[in-house]
Amino acid sequence: MKYLGLFLICTFFLIAACKNTASEPKLVQPDHTIINPANSETLALLQGRWKNVSDPKNTMVIEGNSKKEEYEGMEVTNLSYFELDNRCINLNMPDQTPETDRYIIIENVCLYIKEISEENLVIANAESGNFLVYQRVK
Repeated sequence: MKYLGLFLICTFFLIAACKNTASEPKLVQPDHTIINPANSETLALLQGRWKNVSDPKNTMVIEGNSKKEEYEGMEVTNLSYFELDNRCINLNMPDQTPETDRYIIIENVCLYIKEISEENLVIANAESGNFLVYQRVK
């Protein structure tokens, strides 16, 4: 009888530990093209530390598809993740021309990469047109 109780307890824990894969969300293919990071020249150029030209104490660090902001070396924003896209997913901008690897979607904000090189990065808020100029920190 004591073995039956032990068996039932072990069975309970085994069942509880099993993962129910039937309830996992299914991935839905978007109706736009998200750039494959492994094939993105733009994503490769974005990697590293960038200094804001108008405020050199402000830097942006990009690693993979994550971004954080620092001020005088202290982290001032939480790590956030972005996707590269060929357009903004924004109903207020229906007439935009798709451009491969030119849009950064981050936390419901769309940024347009106006210029990118080994040394310089110019990004603009796609809706307002306000832009920031960065130089790579070596």
